[in-house]
Order: sequence, then structure tokens, then C-alpha cells
Amino acid sequence: MHFPGNACRAGAPVGRTALASSTTRRYVMSVQAYVFVECEHGKSADVAERIMKIGGVTDAKTVTGPYDVIVLVAASSFKVLGDVVIKKIQSVEGVKRTLTNVIIE
Repeated sequence: MHFPGNACRAGAPVGRTALASSTTRRYVMSVQAYVFVECEHGKSADVAERIMKIGGVTDAKTVTGPYDVIVLVAASSFKVLGDVVIKKIQSVEGVKRTLTNVIIE
């Protein structure tokens, strides 16, 4: 499964982006996750709008069900992903709690 913003160059292993120089070839791991967000009553549209402005967030949609917003996040590592969720998404006014689901395929 491929999501916009994660372009892989030919020859790079799946889920990785090749960075080539004249002498070496490195691979940077790409991590993606869906973050399910529960919001305070009546705040889901505002929360989704604010979350869309966060770096690494590729999409945020308001939904029905037990969660109010579902967010797609792309990051270069698990640490960066954790920082986006904990320091950025969870600090948005109106967010009550989050559940992060890392994409494995």
C-alpha cells in the first residue's frame, strides 16, 4: 500500500526511501500510522483542522463512531512518530485521548 508523500526511488526496499550520493547509498525508514482521536464534545471539526497543520500529518478526517477524528501520520522513525503524537497531536485543544495504530503493510 502506498500513500502520497512517500515516494520510493527504484531499487529501494519497500517502505524505505533511497538516498544516494556519489559514494554511498543509505536507506531511511518510513513509518506511517493511523491515530484515532477522541475529542471533547463539539470540537472534532476544529481539532481536525488544527491537526492538519502539524508537520508529518498527511490527512485528518472527522468520522462517526467511538473516535471523532482519524489522522494519517508519516514520520522518518518511531521516535519522530511518537513526538508528533505526544507533543503535537495530544496538545491540540479539544483532544481527550489518542490511540495510535502503526501501519505494517
